[in-house]
Amino acid sequence: MRFLFIPVIVAVVVSLGVVVAAALLSPEGRGLRGFFQDLRAGLSDRVGANRGRSRLDVEPVDTTLDDFFAATATQDDAYVAADGLANRIEHVVDGVASRTRR
Repeated sequence: MRFLFIPVIVAVVVSLGVVVAAALLSPEGRGLRGFFQDLRAGLSDRVGANRGRSRLDVEPVDTTLDDFFAATATQDDAYVAADGLANRIEHVVDGVASRTRR
């Protein structure tokens, strides 16, 4: 039981540390207090007194995937170059294969 409990506690502490660091270093500069205010407001929207209230009315947008991708297409280089990635994978596979032959 202890082997499962300790990693869970460590993960929770680390995640809280990340949340605190993100709140303190946020560009808005609201700090930890602002983070907890936002957290309380979000939770009250889901489970609190504001749960039954209606959201803002937003019109749905009817579009096809083809139209969406055409509108967001760019001429810039891709984030990942497929040729470079394939060459790197091939190099790694060759390296592993040569090491296992020894």
